[in-house]
Amino acid sequence: MTLKVHAPQNIARLFRSTPEEVKKAIIKLYRAKPPFSYEQLYEGVLRSLVLKESLNAYRDIVESWQPSLRRESYLRALKPTAFFFDNFERHYEVEVLPRPYSIGRGLRAPLAPRMQCGTPRGMVVPWLLFWKENPLNEEQTALLHSIVLDAFANDPDLDSSKLMLVDTSSRALDQSGKPRVLLARKSHPYPPRECDLCLMCLSGVT
Repeated sequence: MTLKVHAPQNIARLFRSTPEEVKKAIIKLYRAKPPFSYEQLYEGVLRSLVLKESLNAYRDIVESWQPSLRRESYLRALKPTAFFFDNFERHYEVEVLPRPYSIGRGLRAPLAPRMQCGTPRGMVVPWLLFWKENPLNEEQTALLHSIVLDAFANDPDLDSSKLMLVDTSSRALDQSGKPRVLLARKSHPYPPRECDLCLMCLSGVT
């Protein structure tokens, strides 16, 4: 059985309390063979933002697809994603190309934060999590923050950026459809603060 090295958010999602449980989770993922990926959704959201197009235009494109699990899953994730960007004050977005991140001897994971946003308080990387079910638990979130902030610290393009996790899972949404947003800083990477996207939060004021 050949296993690929997953992106950091998927590595974190596979974390369990014992090596044996991790092994079982990896094998389960390998055998499950997910019917689709969110790769095209990441690309569509990024393209829309960089071109200053409304995410509603991309939603119209997705709605034109033939009915499928991917179509419905994309539409579900787009609603809280649009809510986030409609309320996130920023001046511009730039694409961040994937780069390798070492997670062990001979193992390099693809680090693909997708975009950086210039805000009134500096650069922010919004890391979108599109899963509907089984969101990251506290330990998995801590692992993801640790991996990503370590990668940022060793990357001159990202080392000054704050990390925002944007959780669009069903359990993370409030009654208005707002996704859960967690902000991490270098000085206090974990636990991350739940963020309401205000400028005080982005500036690190407590």
